Amino acid sequence: MAMAQSLIHWVWQRRMPVYLLRGIWVLVIVWYELGTFHYSSLLCQWPLLATQSTTNVMDSNKHVLIVADPQIPDRHSYPDRPVVIQALSQFIVDMNLRKSWQALMWVGKRPDVIVFAGDMMDNGRADVSLVEYQEYYSRFRSIFRTYGIPALYIPGNHDVDLKRVHSSEEAHSRYLAHFGPLNQVTQVGNHTLVLIDALGLVEEDYARMQASQSFRQWQSKPGGTIEFVSHFGADKQHGRKTILFTHVPLYRPNDASCGPNRERGNIHQGGGIDAGYQNIVGKSASEFILENIKPSLVFSGDDHDACEILHPFHDHEVLEVTVKSMSIAMGVQRPGVQLLTLGSEPSLSQCQRLCLLPNQLGIYLNIYLPLFLISLLVLMLSNWRRVATRTQQLEHDTYRLAPSHRSRYSEEDAMNFDAEGDQWTSLPRHNRTRSSSKGLEWTDGRVASFCVSIFTGRVTKQTLQRTFLRGFGMDCLTVAVVPLIVFFALAWLSGVMGA
Repeated sequence: MAMAQSLIHWVWQRRMPVYLLRGIWVLVIVWYELGTFHYSSLLCQWPLLATQSTTNVMDSNKHVLIVADPQIPDRHSYPDRPVVIQALSQFIVDMNLRKSWQALMWVGKRPDVIVFAGDMMDNGRADVSLVEYQEYYSRFRSIFRTYGIPALYIPGNHDVDLKRVHSSEEAHSRYLAHFGPLNQVTQVGNHTLVLIDALGLVEEDYARMQASQSFRQWQSKPGGTIEFVSHFGADKQHGRKTILFTHVPLYRPNDASCGPNRERGNIHQGGGIDAGYQNIVGKSASEFILENIKPSLVFSGDDHDACEILHPFHDHEVLEVTVKSMSIAMGVQRPGVQLLTLGSEPSLSQCQRLCLLPNQLGIYLNIYLPLFLISLLVLMLSNWRRVATRTQQLEHDTYRLAPSHRSRYSEEDAMNFDAEGDQWTSLPRHNRTRSSSKGLEWTDGRVASFCVSIFTGRVTKQTLQRTFLRGFGMDCLTVAVVPLIVFFALAWLSGVMGA
């Protein structure tokens, strides 16, 4: 009975903080590495059209998932960082994208169409071998598995850039071979989706302005975006509401507000033909696009942050939504995607909403870091209390020895006291047995050793420090092992599910 009580007391005093912290860490990791992503997806319901009232009508709606600027990194993305930090950054970004994507692709919530609004890969335009590009592209596919859902793509400045300033001569041909046409039109539900190569339009627009010609005068480039937009505007057959997708946002004044969903700042003109990118389409080019395509809604990317703006167009206004980047590496606290519902009946229109994803950096800094510091503090206090309690107990037992017995233990014996205070290392057998001599109420080798150490001055701060550090280190290791296994198991599972 006494032994059982001692065991329970030992577990409670020393092991309970370890087991408790380990359990807390496992629960926290499972939630913040898996649960919170699915919870965020659960909150992102497909928007409903206000005029719908029957389940059958709602079931016939078409849902479009819009993803902007995932920009999956490669070994060229962070050239100023050490190799290990580069690899760690790529691992964290990839893992976050996988978890977010798998949560969005829940069975029962999957979209009918997926639109990637450009900048699929951070260095898709880089001058690399075809083999390296294919491996890079395969990584993109492994992260964004479409499960047979039709996917549409438009080029961004990280896929192909202006005037090929920073890109390979093969960038356009590689894009065409792997992602499809630069400009395209498709029908989804009761709507026409128009996807344009905004980089190509901006580049051709610079040439037009240098020639001092209007769009009517300009001889458009064969197969270019201006020709594509002009032909679409001349075609009176489509007759459906049109939704425009462009990587580069349309023109707006520099002080134009972006609405409540934006984290900071606004969108203003920047870059240029020689920089390889441009922040917004020129004013005349934007008017040309609106006049020919006549969209009821515009989606853009490139800026990485959310923005909503109304463009005046004849007697009404056209809403443009700049979609948040889905990547945690693009300077936004909370990544996001856009959800679009298209009505199936001619009398119905469309409805869109922002879907925010977990703040991964916030999880690391606001959850993991404080819990890590609290864990260290708890284990430090636990071990310090253990060492202090043991020291006080042994000092108490020491003074219960009769003075005549203190001389029986030599300085050499004291040196054999183990730093943990739990065992002898090489004491003679007679020192490891319980003594029944007069004046020695009880002791064993451990107590006797500590007694000798006290009387000979061999118990030092260094000895106690070693005892504390050893116990603290072992407890930290015990707490960390299982949560780390769970963390990497979830990372491996996300990779397997995305493969």
